[in-house]
Amino acid sequence: MKTITKIILMLACIGWSEMSKAQNMNMPANDNIITVSDGTKWTSEHNFTGAVLKIEGTLTISAVAYFSKCKVVMAKGASIVMAGTGAVLTITNNTHIYSAGTDTWAGILKNKGTGLLTINKNAVIENAENALTTETGDTITITDAVFKNNKNGIVFTDFQKH
Repeated sequence: MKTITKIILMLACIGWSEMSKAQNMNMPANDNIITVSDGTKWTSEHNFTGAVLKIEGTLTISAVAYFSKCKVVMAKGASIVMAGTGAVLTITNNTHIYSAGTDTWAGILKNKGTGLLTINKNAVIENAENALTTETGDTITITDAVFKNNKNGIVFTDFQKH
């Protein structure tokens, strides 16, 4: 239980009521936007630095995915799902994951037993229904990250009070 407390205390969480003060969430002007269609499954390594991605639905990651200095624009209800023991997701170096408008996206789901999830170095997760959902007892690393304007920052499932 002490680990969970430390993770929560390291986050800079801003309440859902601040949503109206959020910056303009329109797509960035960029001719090189990488569009990820609904139902896409990444089974091989994907590394992005300085890229602009638009995720239109559910992206399932079962290999290594690395986002550094990226803008990841999520469509309404879109999600990133970590599935399988080989799933490793790193969101780092000012990467900003946010919704394309005023609607929320679903969030990041880390299934128990999947690989490592790391969110650090001023990464921002914004405008999600549940920014991160993980199961109690699973391992995540979050340092120097901002969870902003999410309905829920981190949701722990299967939580048992001791």
